[in-house]
Amino acid sequence: MKHEITKFASSLGFGMILLAAGCSKSSESNSRQDNSTASEQPTVTLTEAALANANLTFAEAAPASIQSEITAFGEITLNTERVASIVSKVEGEVQKVLKQLGDPVMAGETLAVLESQSLAADIVSYLQTERDRRFYLAAYIREEELFKKKLSSSEDFYQAEQAYRKAQIAHAAALQPLELLNFREGQLHGYMEAPDEAVLTLLEVKAPIEGVITKQSLIPGQAVTADTELFVVADLSEVWVDFQVPLETAMEISAGDHVGVSFTGRDLQGDAIVKYVAPLANEINRTVQVRATLKNKEGNWRPGSPVKVRLSAKGTKADVTVPVEALLDLNGGFAVFVKKTANTFELRQVRPGHRDTSNVVIQSGLAAGEPVVSANAYLLKAQWQMHSDQ
Repeated sequence: MKHEITKFASSLGFGMILLAAGCSKSSESNSRQDNSTASEQPTVTLTEAALANANLTFAEAAPASIQSEITAFGEITLNTERVASIVSKVEGEVQKVLKQLGDPVMAGETLAVLESQSLAADIVSYLQTERDRRFYLAAYIREEELFKKKLSSSEDFYQAEQAYRKAQIAHAAALQPLELLNFREGQLHGYMEAPDEAVLTLLEVKAPIEGVITKQSLIPGQAVTADTELFVVADLSEVWVDFQVPLETAMEISAGDHVGVSFTGRDLQGDAIVKYVAPLANEINRTVQVRATLKNKEGNWRPGSPVKVRLSAKGTKADVTVPVEALLDLNGGFAVFVKKTANTFELRQVRPGHRDTSNVVIQSGLAAGEPVVSANAYLLKAQWQMHSDQ
Protein backbone atom coordinates (compact mmCIF):
# COMPACT_ATOMS: atom_id res chain seq x y z
CA MET A 1 0.00 0.00 0.00
CA LYS A 2 2.90 2.32 0.81
CA HIS A 3 4.33 1.83 -2.68
CA GLU A 4 0.91 2.60 -4.26
CA ILE A 5 0.61 5.88 -2.35
CA THR A 6 4.18 6.86 -3.27
CA LYS A 7 3.48 6.14 -6.94
CA PHE A 8 0.22 8.17 -6.75
CA ALA A 9 1.94 11.12 -5.09
CA SER A 10 4.87 11.10 -7.50
CA SER A 11 2.49 11.34 -10.44
CA LEU A 12 1.25 14.62 -8.99
CA GLY A 13 4.74 16.01 -8.52
CA PHE A 14 5.09 15.37 -4.78
CA GLY A 15 8.52 13.80 -5.02
CA MET A 16 10.09 16.87 -3.42
CA ILE A 17 7.67 17.26 -0.53
CA LEU A 18 9.27 18.03 2.80
CA LEU A 19 7.45 16.62 5.82
CA ALA A 20 7.74 17.35 9.50
CA ALA A 21 5.36 14.80 10.95
CA GLY A 22 4.42 14.12 14.50
CA CYS A 23 7.25 16.03 16.25
CA SER A 24 7.71 19.20 14.19
CA LYS A 25 7.92 22.41 16.23
CA SER A 26 5.50 25.18 15.48
CA SER A 27 6.75 28.74 15.66
CA GLU A 28 3.83 29.61 17.88
CA SER A 29 4.64 29.27 21.58
CA ASN A 30 1.38 30.41 23.12
CA SER A 31 -1.56 28.10 23.41
CA ARG A 32 -4.61 29.02 21.36
CA GLN A 33 -7.77 30.39 22.93
CA ASP A 34 -11.35 29.36 21.95
CA ASN A 35 -11.31 26.51 19.46
CA SER A 36 -7.48 26.20 19.57
CA THR A 37 -5.03 23.28 19.77
CA ALA A 38 -1.57 22.62 21.18
CA SER A 39 1.42 24.39 19.63
CA GLU A 40 3.02 21.27 18.18
CA GLN A 41 1.28 20.00 15.03
CA PRO A 42 2.35 17.89 12.03
CA THR A 43 3.01 19.97 8.93
CA VAL A 44 3.42 19.26 5.24
CA THR A 45 5.53 21.57 3.07
CA LEU A 46 5.21 21.48 -0.72
CA THR A 47 7.67 22.53 -3.36
CA GLU A 48 6.48 25.17 -5.80
CA ALA A 49 5.93 22.56 -8.51
CA ALA A 50 4.08 20.21 -6.17
CA LEU A 51 1.84 23.04 -4.99
CA ALA A 52 0.92 23.88 -8.58
CA ASN A 53 0.11 20.24 -9.38
CA ALA A 54 -2.03 19.77 -6.26
CA ASN A 55 -4.65 22.34 -7.35
CA LEU A 56 -5.54 23.11 -3.76
CA THR A 57 -8.30 25.56 -2.93
CA PHE A 58 -8.81 27.33 0.39
CA ALA A 59 -11.59 28.66 2.58
CA GLU A 60 -11.63 30.52 5.88
CA ALA A 61 -13.25 29.02 8.94
CA ALA A 62 -16.21 31.32 9.36
CA PRO A 63 -19.69 31.66 10.87
CA ALA A 64 -22.49 30.09 8.84
CA SER A 65 -26.04 28.88 9.11
CA ILE A 66 -26.25 25.07 9.14
CA GLN A 67 -29.37 23.73 7.47
CA SER A 68 -30.99 20.54 8.73
CA GLU A 69 -32.96 18.38 6.31
CA ILE A 70 -36.51 17.25 6.99
CA THR A 71 -37.80 14.16 5.20
CA ALA A 72 -41.34 12.81 5.11
CA PHE A 73 -43.67 10.73 2.99
CA GLY A 74 -46.70 12.28 1.37
CA GLU A 75 -49.16 12.07 -1.50
CA ILE A 76 -49.91 13.96 -4.69
CA THR A 77 -53.44 15.39 -4.51
CA LEU A 78 -55.69 17.47 -6.74
CA ASN A 79 -55.37 21.21 -6.43
CA THR A 80 -59.00 21.86 -5.49
CA GLU A 81 -58.58 25.50 -6.48
CA ARG A 82 -58.24 24.22 -10.05
CA VAL A 83 -61.17 21.78 -10.07
CA ALA A 84 -64.63 22.56 -11.45
CA SER A 85 -67.76 20.53 -10.73
CA ILE A 86 -70.29 21.02 -13.54
CA VAL A 87 -73.85 20.58 -12.30
CA SER A 88 -77.03 20.64 -14.37
CA LYS A 89 -79.10 23.74 -13.67
CA VAL A 90 -82.21 22.48 -15.45
CA GLU A 91 -84.35 19.36 -15.52
CA GLY A 92 -84.11 17.50 -18.76
CA GLU A 93 -82.63 14.66 -20.76
CA VAL A 94 -79.13 14.06 -22.09
CA GLN A 95 -79.34 14.37 -25.86
CA LYS A 96 -75.64 14.14 -26.74
CA VAL A 97 -72.36 13.44 -24.89
CA LEU A 98 -69.32 14.94 -26.63
CA LYS A 99 -66.54 14.34 -24.10
CA GLN A 100 -65.55 11.25 -22.15
CA LEU A 101 -63.55 10.47 -19.04
CA GLY A 102 -59.90 11.45 -19.46
CA ASP A 103 -60.47 13.78 -22.41
CA PRO A 104 -58.64 17.12 -22.37
CA VAL A 105 -60.93 20.13 -22.75
CA MET A 106 -60.55 23.85 -23.31
CA ALA A 107 -62.44 26.52 -21.39
CA GLY A 108 -65.74 27.17 -23.17
CA GLU A 109 -65.72 23.86 -25.06
CA THR A 110 -69.06 22.03 -25.30
CA LEU A 111 -69.10 18.81 -23.29
CA ALA A 112 -72.71 17.68 -23.72
CA VAL A 113 -76.12 18.83 -24.94
CA LEU A 114 -79.24 18.63 -22.77
CA GLU A 115 -82.87 18.84 -23.89
CA SER A 116 -85.16 20.63 -21.45
CA GLN A 117 -88.80 21.65 -21.78
CA SER A 118 -88.49 23.86 -18.72
CA LEU A 119 -85.69 25.73 -20.48
CA ALA A 120 -87.95 26.38 -23.45
CA ALA A 121 -90.66 27.67 -21.12
CA ASP A 122 -88.20 30.05 -19.46
CA ILE A 123 -87.03 31.39 -22.82
CA VAL A 124 -90.59 31.88 -24.07
CA SER A 125 -91.43 33.70 -20.84
CA TYR A 126 -88.41 35.95 -21.25
CA LEU A 127 -89.25 36.74 -24.87
CA GLN A 128 -92.73 37.84 -23.81
CA THR A 129 -91.26 40.18 -21.17
CA GLU A 130 -88.92 41.58 -23.82
CA ARG A 131 -91.87 42.33 -26.11
CA ASP A 132 -93.73 43.94 -23.22
CA ARG A 133 -90.68 45.98 -22.26
CA ARG A 134 -90.34 47.31 -25.80
CA PHE A 135 -94.06 48.12 -26.02
CA TYR A 136 -94.19 49.97 -22.71
CA LEU A 137 -90.93 51.77 -23.46
CA ALA A 138 -92.39 53.12 -26.71
CA ALA A 139 -95.57 54.15 -24.88
CA TYR A 140 -93.56 55.88 -22.17
CA ILE A 141 -91.46 57.82 -24.71
CA ARG A 142 -94.61 58.87 -26.59
CA GLU A 143 -96.38 60.05 -23.42
CA GLU A 144 -93.26 61.91 -22.30
CA GLU A 145 -93.14 63.85 -25.58
CA LEU A 146 -96.86 64.66 -25.36
CA PHE A 147 -96.52 65.74 -21.75
CA LYS A 148 -93.67 68.10 -22.64
CA LYS A 149 -95.89 69.65 -25.32
CA LYS A 150 -98.74 69.88 -22.79
CA LEU A 151 -100.80 67.53 -24.95
CA SER A 152 -101.05 64.86 -22.24
CA SER A 153 -101.93 64.99 -18.59
CA SER A 154 -99.47 64.29 -15.82
CA GLU A 155 -101.61 61.33 -14.77
CA ASP A 156 -101.31 59.69 -18.19
CA PHE A 157 -97.56 60.30 -18.20
CA TYR A 158 -97.24 58.85 -14.69
CA GLN A 159 -99.23 55.73 -15.63
CA ALA A 160 -97.05 55.18 -18.72
CA GLU A 161 -93.91 55.56 -16.64
CA GLN A 162 -95.13 53.09 -14.01
CA ALA A 163 -96.13 50.56 -16.65
CA TYR A 164 -92.66 50.76 -18.17
CA ARG A 165 -90.97 50.33 -14.77
CA LYS A 166 -93.05 47.21 -14.07
CA ALA A 167 -92.15 45.81 -17.49
CA GLN A 168 -88.46 46.41 -16.74
CA ILE A 169 -88.71 44.52 -13.43
CA ALA A 170 -90.48 41.57 -15.05
CA HIS A 171 -87.90 41.55 -17.85
CA ALA A 172 -84.97 41.47 -15.40
CA ALA A 173 -86.59 38.68 -13.37
CA ALA A 174 -87.08 36.56 -16.50
CA LEU A 175 -83.55 37.21 -17.74
CA GLN A 176 -81.70 36.31 -14.53
CA PRO A 177 -82.17 32.48 -14.59
CA LEU A 178 -81.19 32.41 -18.26
CA GLU A 179 -78.01 34.38 -17.56
CA LEU A 180 -77.11 31.71 -15.00
CA LEU A 181 -77.26 29.26 -17.92
CA ASN A 182 -74.82 31.50 -19.84
CA PHE A 183 -77.45 32.93 -22.21
CA ARG A 184 -76.92 36.49 -23.34
CA GLU A 185 -79.59 39.00 -24.36
CA GLY A 186 -78.32 39.20 -27.93
CA GLN A 187 -78.66 35.44 -28.32
CA LEU A 188 -82.16 35.47 -26.83
CA HIS A 189 -83.29 38.36 -29.01
CA GLY A 190 -82.33 36.28 -32.03
CA TYR A 191 -85.09 33.82 -31.11
CA MET A 192 -87.66 36.60 -31.55
CA GLU A 193 -86.82 36.95 -35.23
CA ALA A 194 -86.70 33.18 -35.90
CA PRO A 195 -88.61 31.32 -33.19
CA ASP A 196 -87.94 27.59 -33.18
CA GLU A 197 -89.33 25.53 -30.32
CA ALA A 198 -86.84 22.67 -30.98
CA VAL A 199 -83.88 25.03 -30.59
CA LEU A 200 -85.32 26.56 -27.43
CA THR A 201 -85.18 23.22 -25.64
CA LEU A 202 -81.44 22.64 -26.20
CA LEU A 203 -78.79 23.62 -23.68
CA GLU A 204 -75.07 23.21 -24.32
CA VAL A 205 -73.00 22.24 -21.28
CA LYS A 206 -69.62 23.98 -21.52
CA ALA A 207 -66.33 23.56 -19.66
CA PRO A 208 -65.67 26.52 -17.33
CA ILE A 209 -61.91 25.85 -17.19
CA GLU A 210 -59.19 24.15 -19.20
CA GLY A 211 -58.23 20.73 -17.93
CA VAL A 212 -59.00 17.02 -18.05
CA ILE A 213 -62.33 15.32 -17.39
CA THR A 214 -61.86 13.32 -14.19
CA LYS A 215 -65.51 12.34 -13.65
CA GLN A 216 -68.29 11.62 -16.16
CA SER A 217 -71.06 9.04 -16.14
CA LEU A 218 -73.58 10.42 -18.64
CA ILE A 219 -75.25 8.45 -21.43
CA PRO A 220 -77.66 9.73 -24.13
CA GLY A 221 -81.27 9.59 -22.95
CA GLN A 222 -80.36 9.83 -19.27
CA ALA A 223 -82.70 12.00 -17.20
CA VAL A 224 -81.08 14.71 -15.10
CA THR A 225 -82.39 17.02 -12.41
CA ALA A 226 -81.42 20.57 -11.57
CA ASP A 227 -78.70 19.34 -9.18
CA THR A 228 -77.20 16.39 -11.09
CA GLU A 229 -73.40 16.49 -11.35
CA LEU A 230 -72.56 16.06 -15.03
CA PHE A 231 -68.77 16.41 -15.21
CA VAL A 232 -65.73 17.19 -13.08
CA VAL A 233 -62.88 18.98 -14.86
CA ALA A 234 -59.47 19.28 -13.20
CA ASP A 235 -56.57 21.45 -14.27
CA LEU A 236 -53.60 19.16 -13.58
CA SER A 237 -50.95 21.68 -14.62
CA GLU A 238 -50.43 22.31 -10.91
CA VAL A 239 -51.03 19.77 -8.13
CA TRP A 240 -50.66 19.68 -4.37
CA VAL A 241 -48.24 17.66 -2.27
CA ASP A 242 -49.73 16.83 1.14
CA PHE A 243 -47.55 15.43 3.92
CA GLN A 244 -47.29 15.29 7.71
CA VAL A 245 -44.38 16.40 9.89
CA PRO A 246 -43.80 16.08 13.66
CA LEU A 247 -45.17 18.93 15.74
CA GLU A 248 -41.71 20.12 16.80
CA THR A 249 -40.52 20.15 13.19
CA ALA A 250 -43.48 22.19 11.93
CA MET A 251 -42.10 25.26 13.69
CA GLU A 252 -39.17 25.23 11.26
CA ILE A 253 -41.37 25.27 8.12
CA SER A 254 -43.15 28.27 6.66
CA ALA A 255 -45.00 29.23 3.48
CA GLY A 256 -42.63 29.84 0.58
CA ASP A 257 -40.08 27.18 1.58
CA HIS A 258 -38.84 24.92 -1.21
CA VAL A 259 -39.62 21.20 -1.04
CA GLY A 260 -37.84 18.49 -3.01
CA VAL A 261 -40.31 15.86 -4.23
CA SER A 262 -39.41 12.43 -5.57
CA PHE A 263 -41.46 9.45 -6.69
CA THR A 264 -39.87 6.17 -5.67
CA GLY A 265 -41.68 4.19 -8.35
CA ARG A 266 -39.74 5.92 -11.13
CA ASP A 267 -36.95 8.42 -11.63
CA LEU A 268 -39.10 11.51 -11.16
CA GLN A 269 -38.15 14.57 -9.13
CA GLY A 270 -39.59 18.04 -8.75
CA ASP A 271 -39.49 21.23 -6.73
CA ALA A 272 -42.58 22.34 -4.81
CA ILE A 273 -43.33 25.47 -2.78
CA VAL A 274 -44.91 25.28 0.68
CA LYS A 275 -48.38 26.84 0.49
CA TYR A 276 -49.85 25.99 3.86
CA VAL A 277 -48.77 24.80 7.30
CA ALA A 278 -51.79 23.76 9.35
CA PRO A 279 -52.34 25.90 12.46
CA LEU A 280 -53.70 22.86 14.32
CA ALA A 281 -51.90 19.62 15.14
CA ASN A 282 -53.36 16.12 14.90
CA GLU A 283 -54.34 15.26 18.48
CA ILE A 284 -53.73 11.55 17.98
CA ASN A 285 -50.25 11.37 16.42
CA ARG A 286 -49.06 14.93 17.16
CA THR A 287 -48.28 15.76 13.56
CA VAL A 288 -49.01 18.83 11.45
CA GLN A 289 -50.22 18.80 7.85
CA VAL A 290 -48.13 20.67 5.29
CA ARG A 291 -49.28 21.40 1.73
CA ALA A 292 -47.03 22.43 -1.15
CA THR A 293 -47.81 23.34 -4.76
CA LEU A 294 -46.02 21.47 -7.55
CA LYS A 295 -45.92 22.43 -11.23
CA ASN A 296 -47.12 19.60 -13.47
CA LYS A 297 -47.07 20.89 -17.04
CA GLU A 298 -46.04 17.49 -18.43
CA GLY A 299 -48.67 15.65 -16.40
CA ASN A 300 -46.15 13.26 -14.84
CA TRP A 301 -47.40 13.76 -11.27
CA ARG A 302 -50.65 11.84 -10.88
CA PRO A 303 -52.92 12.59 -7.90
CA GLY A 304 -52.93 9.65 -5.52
CA SER A 305 -49.24 8.84 -6.09
CA PRO A 306 -47.06 8.36 -2.98
CA VAL A 307 -43.98 10.58 -2.84
CA LYS A 308 -41.02 11.35 -0.63
CA VAL A 309 -40.40 14.97 0.32
CA ARG A 310 -37.27 16.71 1.53
CA LEU A 311 -36.90 20.26 2.74
CA SER A 312 -34.32 22.28 4.62
CA ALA A 313 -35.38 23.57 8.01
CA LYS A 314 -34.46 27.03 9.18
CA GLY A 315 -30.70 27.15 9.75
CA THR A 316 -28.86 27.15 13.08
CA LYS A 317 -26.10 29.77 13.34
CA ALA A 318 -22.62 28.42 14.14
CA ASP A 319 -19.51 30.50 14.91
CA VAL A 320 -16.91 28.27 13.23
CA THR A 321 -17.67 26.22 10.12
CA VAL A 322 -15.67 24.86 7.19
CA PRO A 323 -16.71 23.29 3.86
CA VAL A 324 -17.54 19.60 4.26
CA GLU A 325 -14.82 18.63 1.76
CA ALA A 326 -12.20 20.18 4.07
CA LEU A 327 -12.93 17.64 6.84
CA LEU A 328 -10.77 14.48 6.75
CA ASP A 329 -11.12 11.14 8.55
CA LEU A 330 -7.97 10.53 10.54
CA ASN A 331 -7.25 7.49 12.73
CA GLY A 332 -10.79 7.29 14.03
CA GLY A 333 -11.02 11.06 14.42
CA PHE A 334 -11.22 14.12 12.20
CA ALA A 335 -8.74 16.73 10.99
CA VAL A 336 -8.26 19.63 8.59
CA PHE A 337 -5.19 21.10 6.93
CA VAL A 338 -4.61 24.70 8.01
CA LYS A 339 -2.62 26.91 5.65
CA LYS A 340 0.35 28.36 7.60
CA THR A 341 2.39 29.80 4.73
CA ALA A 342 2.09 29.80 0.96
CA ASN A 343 3.28 26.17 0.80
CA THR A 344 3.14 24.87 4.38
CA PHE A 345 0.05 23.19 5.80
CA GLU A 346 -0.58 22.11 9.37
CA LEU A 347 -2.57 18.96 10.09
CA ARG A 348 -5.02 19.99 12.81
CA GLN A 349 -7.22 17.57 14.72
CA VAL A 350 -10.72 18.97 15.21
CA ARG A 351 -14.04 17.99 16.74
CA PRO A 352 -16.89 18.43 14.24
CA GLY A 353 -20.56 19.02 15.04
CA HIS A 354 -23.69 19.31 12.93
CA ARG A 355 -23.36 19.49 9.18
CA ASP A 356 -25.43 20.04 6.07
CA THR A 357 -24.65 19.48 2.40
CA SER A 358 -22.27 22.47 2.30
CA ASN A 359 -20.70 23.13 5.70
CA VAL A 360 -19.76 21.40 8.94
CA VAL A 361 -19.55 22.97 12.39
CA ILE A 362 -16.13 22.81 14.10
CA GLN A 363 -16.67 22.66 17.85
CA SER A 364 -12.99 22.69 18.81
CA GLY A 365 -9.54 22.65 17.24
CA LEU A 366 -9.96 25.61 14.89
CA ALA A 367 -10.52 29.34 15.27
CA ALA A 368 -12.67 31.56 13.06
CA GLY A 369 -10.63 33.20 10.31
CA GLU A 370 -8.05 30.44 9.93
CA PRO A 371 -7.62 29.31 6.30
CA VAL A 372 -8.10 25.61 5.58
CA VAL A 373 -7.62 23.48 2.49
CA SER A 374 -11.12 23.01 1.10
CA ALA A 375 -10.40 20.93 -2.02
CA ASN A 376 -7.87 18.14 -2.65
CA ALA A 377 -6.94 18.01 1.03
CA TYR A 378 -6.84 14.24 0.66
CA LEU A 379 -3.59 14.63 -1.33
CA LEU A 380 -1.90 16.20 1.69
CA LYS A 381 -3.34 13.48 3.89
CA ALA A 382 -1.89 10.80 1.59
CA GLN A 383 1.57 12.38 1.84
CA TRP A 384 1.36 12.69 5.59
CA GLN A 385 0.31 9.03 5.93
CA MET A 386 3.05 7.87 3.58
CA HIS A 387 5.83 9.59 5.51
CA SER A 388 4.41 8.86 8.95
CA ASP A 389 4.48 5.14 8.10
CA GLN A 390 8.16 5.30 7.20
